Amino acid sequence: MATAPISGTNAAPVRGRSTRQRAAVAAALDEVDEFRSAQELHDVLKHRGDSVGLTTVYRTLQ
Repeated sequence: MATAPISGTNAAPVRGRSTRQRAAVAAALDEVDEFRSAQELHDVLKHRGDSVGLTTVYRTLQ
């Protein structure tokens, strides 16, 4: 399976399909300027109105 960055030039390659949820996680990562845990990142996504599960956040960050 090929890997490709999900966004930006500094993003690490991600395995799996390119989905709306993964794009939302990547966008949230681009917005934060300091370390965030997966749970904190999930909270950021919820406050932005993105419907992304905590498991998806963990899997995207792996």
